[in-house]
Amino acid sequence: MAGITFMASVVPVCAQLPIPHTVIPFQCYDGCFQNDPGNFRGMWWGQSLAEVKGMKYVASDPINVGESYYVKQGDTLELNGVKLEYVQYGFWKGLYSSVAYGTKGEKNWYALQQACFDNFSRWYQPDKAQQKYYWTGTHSAMTLEYSEATEAAQLYVYSKTIYERQLAATRKGYRR
Repeated sequence: MAGITFMASVVPVCAQLPIPHTVIPFQCYDGCFQNDPGNFRGMWWGQSLAEVKGMKYVASDPINVGESYYVKQGDTLELNGVKLEYVQYGFWKGLYSSVAYGTKGEKNWYALQQACFDNFSRWYQPDKAQQKYYWTGTHSAMTLEYSEATEAAQLYVYSKTIYERQLAATRKGYRR
């Protein structure tokens, strides 16, 4: 993988949203975000990168307060029947802070959207002309969006606590 591929309007997600956002996907199973505890596939918000095995560095985003992105070797690129193009984990200052799921195609978009809407209520769509939705839970927030032009969809889930720290760092003048 040459680098991280985010939809252009998503990076930096934190800077664009009127409310915090987290991505929590699909039907919950062991290791999922059941009831929004901030745990997914054996990882939890704020966990040290050093504690997570099999992570491979992909890219850094200097705009998003220096968050670095990784893929997990052997990760399943499918979630609740949705074929994923990528699962990328964000770490800020060495702490697990976000996860992004990307897919392609209208069929996968509808499956991803349906899974999100079925499992998490209260999605907010500020502009009805865009396929962009926000969800906020106790520990996490999500952004779900789709581009008809590229047929690319992304679910971005992040820690609200770490997001607040990122905002504070931005206000103070970020130093890595």
